[in-house]
Amino acid sequence: MVVEGQLHGGIVQGIGAALAEELDLRRRRPAPDRLPHGVRRPEGRPGAVLEVVALDFPSTRNEMGIKGVGESGIISPVPAIANAVEDALADHGVEVSRVPLTAASVWEALRRASTHRGHSRV
Repeated sequence: MVVEGQLHGGIVQGIGAALAEELDLRRRRPAPDRLPHGVRRPEGRPGAVLEVVALDFPSTRNEMGIKGVGESGIISPVPAIANAVEDALADHGVEVSRVPLTAASVWEALRRASTHRGHSRV
């Protein structure tokens, strides 16, 4: 149950990173225009259920075969969402090269692509 909870938290954090969160490294805090979005919470995630399926492969580095989960839940959501958006907008010439994929950034990429009749990057 602890591992499943940690994975759920990482997945929700990854969804937030893909769709809403941006860090202004010059200020070392969230970009001001991102603050109203708030922190993503599990009940605010898309869909009703996150299903975790464990594929058990014991570690060969210790006698008990155990290993940690770490932050593995956050790894997949960002590229998965970015690839899905790029795939959905491929016919419009939009390429995704950065996140977050806010409604405004996707709309702007679509506008640029239609204006320039070519490729546009988010």
